Amino acid sequence: MAEGIRADVIVVGAGAASLAATYSIAAHGRKRVIVLEKARGVGAHSISGAIVRPAALARLLGGQARPLPFGTPVVQDEVALLTERKHLFFPAPPPIRSKGCLMVCYGQLCRYLAEQCESLGVEVHSELAAEEPIIKAGRVIGVKLLSGETVLADCVILGEGSCGLVTEKVVEALGLRRNGRRFDSYALGMKVVVEADGNDADGTAYHTMGYPLGIRRFGGGFVYGIEGRIHIGLVMGLEHAGAESGVHEAFERFLDHPFIRQFVQRGRIVGFGAKVINEGGYHAMPALVGDGVAIVGEAGGLVNTMKLKGIDLAIASGMELGKVIAAGKPLSEYPKALFKTAEFRAFRRARNVHQYFTHSIPAGHDGHGAGDGHPRPTAAEDRPKEGSLGFWRSLPELPNENGALFIPCALDSGEQPRT
Repeated sequence: MAEGIRADVIVVGAGAASLAATYSIAAHGRKRVIVLEKARGVGAHSISGAIVRPAALARLLGGQARPLPFGTPVVQDEVALLTERKHLFFPAPPPIRSKGCLMVCYGQLCRYLAEQCESLGVEVHSELAAEEPIIKAGRVIGVKLLSGETVLADCVILGEGSCGLVTEKVVEALGLRRNGRRFDSYALGMKVVVEADGNDADGTAYHTMGYPLGIRRFGGGFVYGIEGRIHIGLVMGLEHAGAESGVHEAFERFLDHPFIRQFVQRGRIVGFGAKVINEGGYHAMPALVGDGVAIVGEAGGLVNTMKLKGIDLAIASGMELGKVIAAGKPLSEYPKALFKTAEFRAFRRARNVHQYFTHSIPAGHDGHGAGDGHPRPTAAEDRPKEGSLGFWRSLPELPNENGALFIPCALDSGEQPRT
């Protein structure tokens, strides 16, 4: 890519929100759009399974009843309470019920959306990492790449996900923190992908609570059966007391639980990884627009922790931004359009859920409310504390006791994860 190249729109990151914005721009306008993805390929850093409600995707891709040519419908949806060696099933509460939804490999979804964008003339470039924004007179006019090259545009879309390098610098430089304060809250998710010997797990979605996190630590696990692969993960809040005991150790214990081990033993592990999740919710959102720049998806804190889903809201945010840009409207119209969507309204209703869980898991589930799953309102002092990212440290390698499956802390095989 030549230095000083110019486009109408630069998109930083190739996640679902970024690609939804890109697709909407390309489908409704005639602008040159360049997508910059730091991974070796779109979806290469996205190995997890995910549950998607079809509505946002159908709106994005033209109202199709089944908008994707892949994925597995959820046919079994339960919550498992884990003790140290046993488990107890109970029905999924209303906020996280998933029957009628589609389970997909997130990396596969991103690659599919990128292909749809490219078919409309969008330029999608991999292995190009944006290092910092280019700001002139308070306006974002482009980005500088790690290679030293610059890319300039009339509009920059930031969809880097949690803790994005460029996003953090833009938020600070333009003063986009609402009320000038931070209400950040993060979790770390670890996951493995098992290529199963059969497909009998397809369509099953289990969410777990309890062991190994107990009742004081925010988090839980999941098991998704998707097209012959089983996606197993554990998410642990980092701002809680005890987070320093290590997510990696907790994940080891989680995989060794009899209920989880049965899924691990159905095949071989073909991928694993970790991801920081922005779970601050509505109170942690920055302003989504600045002069020459807009933020979409998880980069803007748009993750509905009550529903345990983020892709629907991410796609809705990108789609609404794309339509605003394609129509030539000012960026200030983007938040107004997003706030009217069903996905954002559900997100705002859940604005106090995470704060309930800061006390304990039972208190958190009580905070869900009854029936419709909407949380009861909390006082202003129950908002997250400023800068609540807790201490977390990596542990040394653990001994392989009791036949426990050991997942190394890092993989540097040079191979791209299979997703």
